[in-house]
Amino acid sequence: RGELSGSLTASLAYGSQWPKALAGTWRCKISDCSYQALRDNGEARGKPTSFATVQASGTLASGLLKSRDIRLSGPDGSVEDEGWLNLNEQSLDINLNVSMKGLPDFPLRLYGSFDKSRTSIGAGRFLLNAIGELGQGVVGIFGGFVGLFSK
Repeated sequence: RGELSGSLTASLAYGSQWPKALAGTWRCKISDCSYQALRDNGEARGKPTSFATVQASGTLASGLLKSRDIRLSGPDGSVEDEGWLNLNEQSLDINLNVSMKGLPDFPLRLYGSFDKSRTSIGAGRFLLNAIGELGQGVVGIFGGFVGLFSK
């Protein structure tokens, strides 16, 4: 279940102007959902990561999609913070604070280009194996969302 709403305006002379020309506000909320990575052949890989809620809202101006209230919550933890997607340059920079059962909170940053985004975990290498499915799901959700804009 989900909803996407917004109030956007644009003045276009031709179709390829749309990212730079759009301006306004947006809101997205998805409930009772899961994410599962796919192989190149479309076959499911690994186990799905469940989320009770995935939501964000923000602004779009001159091709820069910003949010200061990104929130994901699920049975194993939650993620929240802020970030942006630059639709013109096809780049992103999203900073998240991850809270998981049995682990200290840690920062997670997704940045770079849409097609080759990178991940940085500020809490050190020892957490990479411990973050498990929630962390992989968070990275996968943003990677999948960003992939929609890069095709």
